[in-house]
Amino acid sequence: MSGDGEVIYTYSKCSLMEGERRWRDDDTGFEVFDSFEEAKADLLALREDIVDDPDDIWSPMQIEKIVMLPMTRSNLLTLLNQGMEAVVQRAEIIEIIE
Repeated sequence: MSGDGEVIYTYSKCSLMEGERRWRDDDTGFEVFDSFEEAKADLLALREDIVDDPDDIWSPMQIEKIVMLPMTRSNLLTLLNQGMEAVVQRAEIIEIIE
């Protein structure tokens, strides 16, 4: 075992305000996925819904690969008390959907 945690995928806004939480439940329908393909399919469906709605405006979103810290008891408590950002070991932008 390499000591790495689980790999998950998600998407988030490309343009974040200073101090804005990166991974959170908001109007983008924040979810995590088992694979890049699942995350991309969900994001493309969301984009289609937004583009088809004349009252809404699409903003570019990024698909991210996230490696979580191993879920020890301590890290689980950190996740529950402080949120996802506190247990992200590393993250990488895989693709931007314009």
